[in-house]
Amino acid sequence: MFTRSLLGAGAAFCLASLAWAQVSPDGHWEGALKVDNRQVGLSLDLAKNEKAEWIASMGMPSENATGLVVKDLAVSGKSVKFMAVELMMSICDLTLTADGKLAGTITGQRGGPLPIEFKRTGEAKVALPSASPAVSKELEGDWEG
Repeated sequence: MFTRSLLGAGAAFCLASLAWAQVSPDGHWEGALKVDNRQVGLSLDLAKNEKAEWIASMGMPSENATGLVVKDLAVSGKSVKFMAVELMMSICDLTLTADGKLAGTITGQRGGPLPIEFKRTGEAKVALPSASPAVSKELEGDWEG
């Protein structure tokens, strides 16, 4: 009986540790920010690219806006920090909580910090800006006008 209990406890511990080890900030996250007495919905997509580097983009579902630029992204363990360029260069400082949410603050040029919380709703859909095409040889150089 004792052996069965010990095995059961060991199996439960292993499963719990595996579940905790899989918790990562990657994914599609949705949350809301209260600004001037109104809720502004935000989405955040976090993933690793083929070089195992973190990439991200944001969106504002109410405005049908996706692919908003995320700059200076830093992911370390459960900490996620970045600048949301189209949100007036706001700084987001988030932490992955024990209950699986990304929670923290967003600080904009007009004030803050404001609390924000994101819930994971699926797989990441990072939309990075397109690379600019190279300038043709005919247009290279200094131009004056």
